[in-house]
Amino acid sequence: MSSHRKSPEVPPTLLLRQALTALVRPSPEELQQLTEQQVRRTGFGIRFEMQGKGTSGYMDLALPSGGLKVFRSVFTLRTSHEAVATAERDYLRIRLGLSGDMQMRLASGAAVDIGAPSAMVIVQPKGAEFCGASLPPQPFRQVNIIMPRGMLTDTWGFDLATLPELLRTLENGQAREVQFISIALTPSLVSIATDILECSFSGPLLDQYLESKVREALCLLIAAMQEPEAEESSADAPRLTAHDREQLALAKQLIDGSFAAPPGLTTLARRVGLNRNKLCAGFQTEYGQTIHEYARELRLQKALQLLRGGDISITEVALEVGYEHSSSLTTAVKKRFGVSPRQLQQKTGRTRGKP
Repeated sequence: MSSHRKSPEVPPTLLLRQALTALVRPSPEELQQLTEQQVRRTGFGIRFEMQGKGTSGYMDLALPSGGLKVFRSVFTLRTSHEAVATAERDYLRIRLGLSGDMQMRLASGAAVDIGAPSAMVIVQPKGAEFCGASLPPQPFRQVNIIMPRGMLTDTWGFDLATLPELLRTLENGQAREVQFISIALTPSLVSIATDILECSFSGPLLDQYLESKVREALCLLIAAMQEPEAEESSADAPRLTAHDREQLALAKQLIDGSFAAPPGLTTLARRVGLNRNKLCAGFQTEYGQTIHEYARELRLQKALQLLRGGDISITEVALEVGYEHSSSLTTAVKKRFGVSPRQLQQKTGRTRGKP
């Protein structure tokens, strides 16, 4: 008769450390806070009591099978808090925020405000990072879902061909940067988030319950992401809702942060959750310029600043603001300001090198 030795149970503190450090870059102070007194097992999984400086509440972590991670958080902030989201593999992140405003800062430098209630779908390739800042003083009630690439199609059987472009990019392994879309939190999504926050199941039943809720949320989010694609033929002057205006402001922020190499219209539309037609027509209605005109003006104003105030060559200025050749910059500057880059430099007495 063979003997079987039961594997020792992994301490909850270690499990939480492993889960968090694979997803965020915690500060030394935060790692220090992960003590046995603040971490304990519950029916849901592992609970971290947030009783540090300026924070009160808790975060629960459940680890169903297949690499799925479900966090539910209820806490109040009295001071600001930032965390760098890391990725040891390609991840799909979903945030269902019932309350608590945040700011998402991308590697490009763009800062994106995330109000609540709202849903966020984020594709994060391996090695890519972004910063999430929680803005006090306010209460947070949110559910965060994290799953590795392949879970949608290989594990759960979603048809790759029917997925929105953002999710196809993830599942194909073609994601190269953090991409996201903000979606209105519908009553159905609010109900899912509330059910997870109030869930009292445990053990195998909890795993089945959470998987069913995540699947349901995915179906609703995928349907919402596909709706804009069906509206491509809508009128050129769309009616703009308050949500549309928020997303147009988000598009403007993204362009402000990457005007030298702005995202294409399809990518930009996907990131802000509007179809291309509404994005383009709405942007011109809100800001009086097309997206191309707005980005070009930003580039030229930056070029003007550099030419007037810096000891930098025209070629370097061109590259800095997104023109591949100095001749292209010269043509654009002459057309916009009526003088050449060389003349602008000479007016300030700051010339160096050749154009």
